[in-house]
Amino acid sequence: MSVPALSALVVKKTALGLFQVGKEGKYEIVVRNIGPTADPGPITVTDALPEGLTFASSPDTGVRVDGRVVTWTLDEGIPVDGEVTLTLFVRIGATTPPTVMNIVSVDSPTEQVDDAELVSDAGADVAPADPLAATGAEPAWLLALAALLMLVSGGLLLERRRRRTAGTEA
Repeated sequence: MSVPALSALVVKKTALGLFQVGKEGKYEIVVRNIGPTADPGPITVTDALPEGLTFASSPDTGVRVDGRVVTWTLDEGIPVDGEVTLTLFVRIGATTPPTVMNIVSVDSPTEQVDDAELVSDAGADVAPADPLAATGAEPAWLLALAALLMLVSGGLLLERRRRRTAGTEA
């Protein structure tokens, strides 16, 4: 007689390091099985990225991306007291709000006991983009403006002279 699998999957998501507009941010997702039996899988981990974040990369196998939804499939499951760590790199766009809350969820066909924690979130403050570096172009604009003014002034002086010369010849 076979005993059906019962597991308690626990997911924990953490934002690591600085999140700054124009750069990449890093999340770590840890899925543990605290028992009482192994979860034979497949286990699906789904991360719906919030507005302003887009998928950059993940070094893990079994990852799929559909728009802002990132999904990992753990075909082999997780043994009792085992864990799997997933890494997610995201691009932080200009429209990202000053604080983001990212939620991950776990699903398995195995029956989960009361200790299971199938959803986790991680908040991160988002720093503004680095200021633009000075390019030294300011003096170039002033020189271009001065050259334009000299050209217009020269043209006006030539026109005035031409009219004077034409007036004295008549």
